Amino acid sequence: MFNFQNLIKLILILFLFLAKESLAILQNDISFHNHSLNHQHIDLSNIIYLNKFNPQQKEATSIFEADYINIDKENILLNSNAKISNSDALLKGNLIKYNRKKGDIFIDGQSVFKSRDNIIYGKNLQYNIYNYIGNVKEAKCFIGNNLSYAEADNIDILSNSKIRLSKFTYTGCLCSNKSWYIKANSLLLDFDKNEGKAKNSYLYFYGIPIMIFPYLTFPVKNKSKSGFLIPTCGISSTNGLDIGLPYYINIANNYDMTITPRILSSVGVLFENEFRYLQRDMSGYLISSYLYNNSDHNRWFYKWENQLFITKNISLDINISRVSDNSYFRDFTSILSQNEAIYLPEMCKLMWFNSELRGFIQYYKYRVLSNKDSNISLFFDRSPEFVFEGSLYKSNYFNVGVYSNFVNLISKKKDFNSLNSAKRLQLYPFISCQINHPAYYIKSKLGLHTSRYIVNYHGSSRHNILSRTIPLYSLDSKVCFNKDITLFGNKDIRQLIEPRLFYLYVPYKYQDDIPCLDTSLSSLCINQLFDENLYNGGWDRIANANHIAFSLSTSFIDKFVGVEKFSISAAKKFIFNTRKVYLFNEKVDLKRDSDFLLSIKSSLNNYIFFEGTTNYNYCDNKCSNLLMSLRYSPEEFNNLYISYKHQIEYSNESVRNSELNNDNITIALQLPLYNSFYGIGRLDCSVLYKKDINSNLSACHPKIVQSILGFEYKKDNCWIGRIIFRRHSISSTRENNALFFQIEFNGLGSLGIDPIGFLTKSIPGYNPVMMRPLENHEMCL
Repeated sequence: MFNFQNLIKLILILFLFLAKESLAILQNDISFHNHSLNHQHIDLSNIIYLNKFNPQQKEATSIFEADYINIDKENILLNSNAKISNSDALLKGNLIKYNRKKGDIFIDGQSVFKSRDNIIYGKNLQYNIYNYIGNVKEAKCFIGNNLSYAEADNIDILSNSKIRLSKFTYTGCLCSNKSWYIKANSLLLDFDKNEGKAKNSYLYFYGIPIMIFPYLTFPVKNKSKSGFLIPTCGISSTNGLDIGLPYYINIANNYDMTITPRILSSVGVLFENEFRYLQRDMSGYLISSYLYNNSDHNRWFYKWENQLFITKNISLDINISRVSDNSYFRDFTSILSQNEAIYLPEMCKLMWFNSELRGFIQYYKYRVLSNKDSNISLFFDRSPEFVFEGSLYKSNYFNVGVYSNFVNLISKKKDFNSLNSAKRLQLYPFISCQINHPAYYIKSKLGLHTSRYIVNYHGSSRHNILSRTIPLYSLDSKVCFNKDITLFGNKDIRQLIEPRLFYLYVPYKYQDDIPCLDTSLSSLCINQLFDENLYNGGWDRIANANHIAFSLSTSFIDKFVGVEKFSISAAKKFIFNTRKVYLFNEKVDLKRDSDFLLSIKSSLNNYIFFEGTTNYNYCDNKCSNLLMSLRYSPEEFNNLYISYKHQIEYSNESVRNSELNNDNITIALQLPLYNSFYGIGRLDCSVLYKKDINSNLSACHPKIVQSILGFEYKKDNCWIGRIIFRRHSISSTRENNALFFQIEFNGLGSLGIDPIGFLTKSIPGYNPVMMRPLENHEMCL
């Protein structure tokens, strides 16, 4: 009887016999010619694997490829378009000889070796695929992902992670135009340790040695490594020559430190330190600086910022700053610091939040360093402050919420009979009803604001207890109309028309007996018309109100791109009762609330952007506030920005017999001058003049607040040079002049102070001139 299982066994035995015979044929001396084997792949490891029949063997597979392949018992000869590749390396040449027992590879003539993103071209390559040791003569090497270029008389491949270059030249330029390069006798690259080492190396710039490195180390991958960074250099009229030598310490993947001694020729040696850390639930940094025995006293500064997420709903923020004296930042900050520090905060804040409710407790202290800012809140420490706010009940039509605040304010002023401290408790529960629709909304809100104060004065032991309760009612509504139109030939434009009506009623309450602790007048703008109070901060003043605010805005949007091409908004407040509540130092302006507000934004094309806002008072036929800005950016590295700000302030009288005008003009630009040569500039001017309306006499005080002039030059893709001059006011009588330069070497680093952040803030639309990786390395061969 026929047995199917016996048939399967017979076929399997026959298959194994034929496989054994085929393997024996391959082991003979056979020549494969082009007509029978053109670009065939022979997997040598698989052949050895079948011969040994060892399933546990995990040796890497090597693939041999060539137009002609000759195999014998000891060698494999690959001729014409020869290539050997495995998971560790790729070797190419015209004639390759491989020793099967020893694993030695010899490539006669031009050779190519590729491993770990490194490419080596040379002559007569020798390599062993078992111990990863080899040698290349007259080599050209491209290192890393950026393909930085190096030439060497000899390259020794020490392992699969180490190579040594002898008598080498390294550059990040195109090999045909090496404007800068580093020369040394020996360079060791260790890719596992991410380290390159060279001794007695020189940096040449256009053939002139500009720096010597007795011992040079650098990372060979895009990972941090400890070592000296390239020095920084600048000149200022305050500190003289400023040279810094930063040393970077890579403590761990999430910890690092930078120590920078700065030599200030007019002052001494300033030591700076920055420590950064990052963990899953915590991050922060610590910076410090110290100057020994400057003007008979030591000067120092430190700052610690930390953010800790205790749970997903609870966080702790800490910010501690201390400084030796108030003039420290004016004297020792970087020559490219954007603004002088006005105050130093110290804060510890514990926050809690969820989807509807949030609250925090904080301790907040200030150290005032400059009188440039007249913000009254800087004269009080908050020790402590509690805030709780959010929605207690919320549905599609109703919302019941509350805002509560308790703060203990301690005054920094010690004048007799002045405010010493004040405790303030505020409670503002409210209920609102709303109807929401994609095309409109209506919202009505009723709230009751209650405040209680306990006030202490210097020179007095008694406490003043004050309280205030004021109801607030508002009704807000908005409608949105849209229509598809054609604008300047563009048929993909959608016009939106949005009228908004806002009514606010707040009854008058006498409040002159309540001290103004941290309250100030809000800036007059369209959005402010729809607020419940004219004052911001702690609401020590709640202005009486009985008015309607109306705004009408229209915008034209590209409905496919989503870009707003043009918009204009107009708003006006119609007052039924005159405002009677003012701050102590507020200038009484009975006509301020009758201003007509206008805002325009335009970007009809992709390179002209205009924005303007104004407050026009038709009673006086004047614009009390005017702000206009224009940016022209037709192409990359070509930007022009112009802004003008006009502001009028009146004397502290209801009759306007004197006005103070303040005009500010800013011009900033980035322009291509010639080929790869770019100009950078900014000019800030201020004109302050007081005008007596009755006598028509005025006094004008023009001043240049800041001026910046600089140039950028990019040489091919090899190096970028920047030189910047800055002059700015540091006080009413002092100015600081600063000059610095930077040279950025592609693939190496930069020499000097990095100005990119400063220029980005100073010049709207600024595009930094950047390097790009070397793309085509074949041109170097």
